[in-house]
Amino acid sequence: MRKRLIRVTSIRAAKRFIAALVGMPSIAFIIAIIFPSQAYADDIQSDQGGAGQNTNVGSSASSEVVQQDPSVVSAQGTVTGASTAVATAESAVTTLETKVTQLTEVASSLSQPAQVVTTAVQSATNSVETASASTESAATAVSTAETAIATSQTANQTLAQATATTATQAAVVTQATTAVSSAESAVTTATTTFYQENANLGTLTSTLSTAQTAATAAQAAANEANTTTTVTETFANNTTSVVTVTTGSGVSIGGNWNTPQTSGPGLTINSPTNDVVINVNPSNQGNVTSVTMGVYAKNGNTNMTATNADGSTSVEVIDNNVSPQTQAVQYTSTETITGSSINTITITKDA
Repeated sequence: MRKRLIRVTSIRAAKRFIAALVGMPSIAFIIAIIFPSQAYADDIQSDQGGAGQNTNVGSSASSEVVQQDPSVVSAQGTVTGASTAVATAESAVTTLETKVTQLTEVASSLSQPAQVVTTAVQSATNSVETASASTESAATAVSTAETAIATSQTANQTLAQATATTATQAAVVTQATTAVSSAESAVTTATTTFYQENANLGTLTSTLSTAQTAATAAQAAANEANTTTTVTETFANNTTSVVTVTTGSGVSIGGNWNTPQTSGPGLTINSPTNDVVINVNPSNQGNVTSVTMGVYAKNGNTNMTATNADGSTSVEVIDNNVSPQTQAVQYTSTETITGSSINTITITKDA
């Protein structure tokens, strides 16, 4: 009867001990559970005792309730810290993965990202992947340690295995924490590099904008310089306003011509004693590249010569327009001479 009571008490104590251990998370260190040797001694003594020792049996049975060793309680606190460290590492890795993804997307949006940006982002990506792998290994080690702890309640040998596994788990957690730290550093470097390159890009954009503004202004000036303006000399009030004429015998301004080319006064040349020189750009503004004349009643052919600013010349012929062929247009014609930068037109005097 005494032996039965002792066994029942031992089983209940073991159940309470197992329940306490099952509720423990993974631990960094496990101390072998030591069953009080005195309890076993009491069991043996109770088995060998006589019927007169029933009172001691009751006392012995109540003293065999297994208490957790203080080192096990301490290990449980270590387990909680390790679990928290793993959870923190996993959260940090998730945050870093999001940051790296954002950096990668922004860098990819650049048409030609700088090499230093590409390298920094790749380094950050590699570091985060390493941290993620290390964190996964730590989580696996935690799970293995928990299984080993549960199993260790049945034998000291299994407890030793759990101790080794948990020690490995602690090392893996440390490695994961280090990898997360390295990843954070890499992400920070990539972020700094990215924003620096953005600043450089902003400077280049500003410089490009300034250059574009200057180019636009230069183009506008060139367009203005290339603008063609036509000015007509009307010889109003028998004077000149667009050209100047070197007059002489046989040259005058007057008349009231009404032809397809002219209306009102005109430059009249009638057997001049000298060549007639017309300055077509007396104000020296811009370049005169073409001069057109309306000619009335020109008897015979006469050369006209354009002299450019650089001294070069070009020659055209004022054709005779007094003929039956030009009668229909009132003996008029149009003569044009071109040059690079015409200053004067010289009409050769009649022979």
